[in-house]
Amino acid sequence: MQAKQQQGRRLVGFLTLCSSSSSNRQQQFVLQCQLRGHENWVRAVQFARVGEAAPGLPGGRRVSLLLASAAQDRCAIWAYISLSGSSSSQPDALRQLITRYAPRPHLSTPSSTYWVSLEALLVGHEDWLHSISWRPIPAAGDAGAGASAAAAAAAASRQELTLLSVSQDRSMMLWSYDEPTGLWVSEAAVGDAGASCLGFYGGAFGPEGDWLVAHGFTGALHLWKQQQQQDGETPGGGTAAAAGLGLGGSSSSSSRCSWVPQHALGGHYGAVVDLAWGGDGGCLQSVSTDQTARLFTGIAGHWFEMARTQVGGGFVIVIIRGLSPSLLCVSGSEEKVLRVFEAPQAFVNTLTAIRAGGSRAAFGASVSALGLSNKALYAEDQADSGFAEGAYNEGPDFVPCAAPGVVTGPPLEEHLSQNTLWPEVRKLYGHGNDVFCVCSAPNGCIIASACKAQSAGAAAVWVWEVGSWKPLAQLPGHTLTVTQLEFSPNGRLLLSGSRDRSFSVAEGGFELLLRLKSAHSRIIWGVSWSYDSRLFATGSRDQTVKLWAVDSQGTPQQKPVSCLPAFSVGVTAVALAPQHVYAASLHLLAVGLDNGQVQVWLVVAPAQQQQDREGKVQQLWASQAWEQHAAAVRRLRWAPAGVDWLCGRSIADGAGDPCVQLASCGDDHSVRVYGVTL
Repeated sequence: MQAKQQQGRRLVGFLTLCSSSSSNRQQQFVLQCQLRGHENWVRAVQFARVGEAAPGLPGGRRVSLLLASAAQDRCAIWAYISLSGSSSSQPDALRQLITRYAPRPHLSTPSSTYWVSLEALLVGHEDWLHSISWRPIPAAGDAGAGASAAAAAAAASRQELTLLSVSQDRSMMLWSYDEPTGLWVSEAAVGDAGASCLGFYGGAFGPEGDWLVAHGFTGALHLWKQQQQQDGETPGGGTAAAAGLGLGGSSSSSSRCSWVPQHALGGHYGAVVDLAWGGDGGCLQSVSTDQTARLFTGIAGHWFEMARTQVGGGFVIVIIRGLSPSLLCVSGSEEKVLRVFEAPQAFVNTLTAIRAGGSRAAFGASVSALGLSNKALYAEDQADSGFAEGAYNEGPDFVPCAAPGVVTGPPLEEHLSQNTLWPEVRKLYGHGNDVFCVCSAPNGCIIASACKAQSAGAAAVWVWEVGSWKPLAQLPGHTLTVTQLEFSPNGRLLLSGSRDRSFSVAEGGFELLLRLKSAHSRIIWGVSWSYDSRLFATGSRDQTVKLWAVDSQGTPQQKPVSCLPAFSVGVTAVALAPQHVYAASLHLLAVGLDNGQVQVWLVVAPAQQQQDREGKVQQLWASQAWEQHAAAVRRLRWAPAGVDWLCGRSIADGAGDPCVQLASCGDDHSVRVYGVTL
């Protein structure tokens, strides 16, 4: 597959055909011919075997080839007619004369000679084609006396073939041969009608031909299954974007079937940089460099994506809970702005967690094709949308407006991409550089944020009041970027770690209590508080984790009470468990490393009257190669205390050994949830 530069900037695509014989010991391919017809890059090619009637051949049939080629301009089908062994293989005088002045491309092999002609030019897509695939045909048994007859019997007829074309116009089309007209027509189309989808980049049939799978720009997999359609039934019983559309006059049996979307694997397609648990512990929200914020939940041990709260922007995230009657989250990114989102009523209803309150919640949210903010949608707005429930009558190329709704099961990718957004309620301005970290106080009254910095002024931590969203203070204390912020569980102290190798502790009155310079010899990537606010941990690129104590007066100490053994790689994340284990002086500490491994340690903290003594540590668990991240761990978060790790429900007393959930995210684009049995 090639393309040449000709006449300025015009690209001319062509196919190069080569062959190799079994007698060629070096298996070198020899150029046979070139097929010209495309005017842009050729993206994909695929052969199919066709059995045709040939009275002059043994068995009365011959095997020809069909070559489908997809380019950035169109899709073409080339017919390779085998003439070897037939009475017409020797051209007559007229054919020789025509071939001399208008030579046809041909391909010669030791057993056959194939003459090539353009059979069909498929026009229907409105954007580049990226992939094509022939539908598999079940193998037939031997029928015939000779080898050629058996090969002809194994080949499919034109009426049995179906071609799948995948385009960047957010659709995939199924093409079949219509025998009465002799044309290749589109019999069905499937695709994503979402405004945020940027098209499909690959697609294929399942082994039996009754499944379709595709992947797109957003990194998600899309899956469809063919189901028999009853007379008078709407295809798939849902949207035309999700089911096959009868678009052609094909006489094949698949025209009486519909393609129904199925649930497929999903997730981020960029490094996952931050995550946070919801107020009940059953929801986990993550943000990624793919500029999406996704919310996951678990049901009966299975985790799936429930909502895509933000599309475009958002590299750090925090969920605000506590005093506010509604669920809020704040995200920040390289645009220097903090965005506040409120959970819509459709999401609350879906999770069956409706909260009482006098304020009127938006039913959902949508974002326009050229917009940057999520716009709130209310229930009465849906009456004017002009769409019947679950129907896009204009076909998959028509982009409808968002229609948030309550779903009873895991949403499909088409629903997630546009119908689960959270409305944006406020923007917070003040930072002069990319927002790097954000955290919320346990009571949900205030949040703190910091941005990238190379000076003390830019490294100040901003404190905001929830509700009025006014800045309350700017806390100095660092000279370079603050990498992580975390409030103590009692809400009194704010801990920060920085690239300047120091950590700072400020009290709730926005007064700096301690800044310990050179606490580590390299960047501090992670900080975390213990459940009782008497201990905090810091992890650094210098391959160490140190634990620091807070005395009975609430003053942090300047000497670590314990240090974990040095690791072989840098430490990128730390997290102390939110509940004690066995005794008040025992703590669980999770450590994330630069090589993707996650470890859990038991920390024995010294008593308040013995803080001059060093605490004891013991490794309890380390992830194996098959269960750890493939790249650096970016964040670790323990679920709130008393939440079952299987389904997010509270553990009943005496139901068994207590469990806690540990969530981790990393540069390998994945979010992992570990169950730790205590």
